[in-house]
Formats: sequence, C-alpha cells, structure tokens
Amino acid sequence: MALLKDTAHRIDKEPVLFLGCSGTEIFTLAIVGATSGLLLGVIVGIITSWWFLVLPCLFIGAFIGVYKGGKTMMHKKEGKPEGYYGKIILSWLSDQGILNLFIKHNGFWSIRK
Repeated sequence: MALLKDTAHRIDKEPVLFLGCSGTEIFTLAIVGATSGLLLGVIVGIITSWWFLVLPCLFIGAFIGVYKGGKTMMHKKEGKPEGYYGKIILSWLSDQGILNLFIKHNGFWSIRK
C-alpha cells in the first residue's frame, strides 16, 4: 500500500483525459471554444436581437472547441515528445521578449586558460 502512495508523487506527467489531451490542454481548448462561441452569440444577438442564443452558442462553442480541437491536437501531437508544443510556445514567447525563461547566448563559447 505504501507503494501506491509514493507512486503518485513520482509521476511527472499529466494523464491523458480525452482524445489524447491532458487536462490543461482540454481546459485551454474549452476556453478558446467558449470565447469564440460567445463572440458568435453576441454577433447573432446584435443582428437578430435574439439574445437568448448567447448562452447556447457559448456552450456549443466550448463543446466544438474541445471535440474538434482535441482531434486536431491528437493528430498534431502524434510522434512528438511530451510537452513539445508547450516548449515551442514558451520558446516563441521568449524570442518575442514577453517571457525571459531561456538562456540565450549570441557569440562563441571559448575556454580560456
């Protein structure tokens, strides 16, 4: 029984929950889908003045974002190492100067005696 308690602390990887995505990826896909659904619902509400469609558009957008985005991510992540796209995004943010996470050196490394 002690083995089961210690094993959970040694795992350094998020479990796969749905369509090959981890919990944070699903949460991100749901937020992006819900935001786009909310924008679509507001546009429909402005055009038709049917404001009751905003909330269903939000939920449908979140569902489509998780389902379609999960399928897309599953195909894109195939054959890539764990955390590949997270590192790519962090590297891009570091290149843009938004985050300062990585050590970058321009020039030559030398050993002086």
